[in-house]
Amino acid sequence: MHNLGVDFGAMDRKTHRTEHIIPSIKSFHALLYQMVAHIQSLGKMKNLDKLPFHMEPFVIGTLSLDRIHEQDDLAWSDVVRCIASNLKWLSENASKCAFRV
Repeated sequence: MHNLGVDFGAMDRKTHRTEHIIPSIKSFHALLYQMVAHIQSLGKMKNLDKLPFHMEPFVIGTLSLDRIHEQDDLAWSDVVRCIASNLKWLSENASKCAFRV
């Protein structure tokens, strides 16, 4: 199991809080954004399904990652849900853009 750079089993709760996972979520979002943009650019004529949650460099759906407070667990939960939905879209639509060699 990978926890986006945080070793929850070894971390000292007094010195290493769970909020430190936020930069990793932001980095993962940036990577996903680039992958989605690439697939969308390849698939303009491939009849792709609609992306569940619109993405911009620091936005997913209606959530601005730069404006969410690190302590806002509900908002970060929504971000993770949006990322999961877009990952599902990516897995279902990436094969539509595959090129045979």
